[in-house]
Amino acid sequence: FDASAHMLAVAEQRLHATGAANWRLAVADNACLPVPDACADLAIEGWSFGHLTGWYPASWRQEAARALAELRRVLRPGGTAIVIETLGTGNTQPQPPNSALADLYAWLEADHGFQRAWIRTDYQFPSPQVAADATRFFFGDALADDLLAGGKTILPECTGIWWKSE
Repeated sequence: FDASAHMLAVAEQRLHATGAANWRLAVADNACLPVPDACADLAIEGWSFGHLTGWYPASWRQEAARALAELRRVLRPGGTAIVIETLGTGNTQPQPPNSALADLYAWLEADHGFQRAWIRTDYQFPSPQVAADATRFFFGDALADDLLAGGKTILPECTGIWWKSE
């Protein structure tokens, strides 16, 4: 599920290319997934809870709690919820990019009992120009200009993975 029909169109093309048939896509909000209760052994959120801290700076905890409750709703007993969020684009060691995300991550761990690990998920591009063009929209001019100026084709990225079995 994704809130963006465009993102789902890209996913649909890629999934069709695999030949697999055991998938479906739909536009949906994190807090209202169009599936029945207790229908999944695994529920994964990727790079969306973090946006709540920017979209709802005064009430992100309530918004994140609604989305987290929805993840839990769809899980069967013993199922696992996974949250995937950034621990720094341009970083070689994990560090929340801002204090709001640090608060979200602490909230997941301290208030909701999630465990955390991290991995490197670097981006690799065929040229510095492609790197700058591909990253400018998402990560801003300063980072894209740094890739160009430094002749860089690899953009380091640290990704956090939080999990909890219900």
